[in-house]
Amino acid sequence: MTETVSAEGAARRRYDAIIVGGGWAGSVLAKRLGAQGWQVLVLEAGNGGTETWPGYLDSLSTFYSAVAKVPNAAYRPNKAAPSPNVLDLAPVPNPQPGEPEFTAHGYFVQNGQLPYGTDYLRELGGAAMHWLGAVPRMLPDDFATRSTYSYGLDWPLTAEDLQPWYAEAEAELGVAGHAQEQKELGVVTDPAYEYPMHHIPQSYIDQYCDHRLGDAVIDDTVAQLPYTLRTFGLPQARNSTPNPAYRPRTASRAPSACPTTASAVWATPAASPSVPSRPNPIRCASRPPGRPPSPWPPGAWSAASGPPRPAP
Repeated sequence: MTETVSAEGAARRRYDAIIVGGGWAGSVLAKRLGAQGWQVLVLEAGNGGTETWPGYLDSLSTFYSAVAKVPNAAYRPNKAAPSPNVLDLAPVPNPQPGEPEFTAHGYFVQNGQLPYGTDYLRELGGAAMHWLGAVPRMLPDDFATRSTYSYGLDWPLTAEDLQPWYAEAEAELGVAGHAQEQKELGVVTDPAYEYPMHHIPQSYIDQYCDHRLGDAVIDDTVAQLPYTLRTFGLPQARNSTPNPAYRPRTASRAPSACPTTASAVWATPAASPSVPSRPNPIRCASRPPGRPPSPWPPGAWSAASGPPRPAP
């Protein structure tokens, strides 16, 4: 059961866990704990609203009216919780040798030679609200650059070690991909693995590039070897058509879906002057029957008193 309460009401409740940040990591963690019957509070500094239909429509109109369609363009600025923006950067005309080639006037303080030319979003949902959805697995060589290419450092784990965890993350995100193609690339090693959703068909420009680049031979002047180019599709966390051949393969025993009675509280701040007035609900779900015992004794702490120290 889900109910809406005020921030004051939420502050008087007791929680098994408090998670700071409602982005990818915080949301998935809250889901897993909620699935175990924990009462969870998620604190988010950014705005809420896009989880509702009116809020979603507002983000669309904000994006349509923006002059520059950058990743953060769909979200109104929040003075209480600012985010970096690529529009904060500007090139310096005719820079002097040794001097920065850009200026930065925004949330990030940047004084180095090279700018951090991207952004992130402080919003309920975090970067999941505007990311491009590209989820390629790393190549085996990426984990062993020292052993393979004599530079950098080898990872303390291998691509094979991460295979079950990649599969679990892809199940969580509902990734669309071409399994056979990724197996030929060498990043999927399970011969029976299938992605949760069918791969997204190539666009016209994808087909054009594939036709022009596919099987082209180039000479690597550094390695002094010829290479035959081959294009591969990019797995994406975007909805396509569910794949009936998909079978979940998870690395842990945690449930892959959160029951409707899972407990969670979402808290978002009041809108800043730069944000239109719209509801910022706090949702509180009751504990499901038969939930496992809390890791803390009953009445041990609340949002106001803070957590006790765990027993050794």
